[in-house]
Amino acid sequence: MNDIITVRGFVATEPKSSTTPGGTRTASFRLGSTERRFDRANDVWADGNTNWFSVQAFRHLAGNIGCSVKKGQRVIVVGKLKLRQWEHDGKIYQVAEIVAESVGHDLMWGSANFIRTTGSNSPQTMPAAPRWSQRTHGLRRRKMRKATRMTTRMAVPQPSGKLSFRQEKAMSRYSLILRRENLWTPRFEMELALKWSRP
Repeated sequence: MNDIITVRGFVATEPKSSTTPGGTRTASFRLGSTERRFDRANDVWADGNTNWFSVQAFRHLAGNIGCSVKKGQRVIVVGKLKLRQWEHDGKIYQVAEIVAESVGHDLMWGSANFIRTTGSNSPQTMPAAPRWSQRTHGLRRRKMRKATRMTTRMAVPQPSGKLSFRQEKAMSRYSLILRRENLWTPRFEMELALKWSRP
């Protein structure tokens, strides 16, 4: 039997963490899932039968369970159901085991604070700025310098005191580039005004 199931229940034992001889992390705990039934005679909700499962997790999930899940907490487990059976002293025993693929707290019963973890199972800190962002920053600065030179060059007035059609078109084009790249600043506008006011 190898079916995917989802079980809501409570953690009945403290999770046990261990490492296999091959170096794989494991975690296991007992999970109880109690059915809720409505008692029509007394007009109240009551607990029904409790089904018991042994939950087994491996690798990264096992590490997260070890530092997140505690006895008594309400959880939701998704995984593969396996029924194991063995005989001891003439008696046959059977256990329902879930090889967990996902384990999380049941937020119907409380709140949780999610912290993303890295492969080493440590809380993930704010990542450093990627290299491409530094290159992009340099590219933006070069674009700003080029646009500044071109815009101020085109802003030199004609003898008549007015800009030609070509100059106005060029100024409009490069000012749009600056605004699109979020490089148009009051400081740049002031420098452009000073350039314009020079004889």
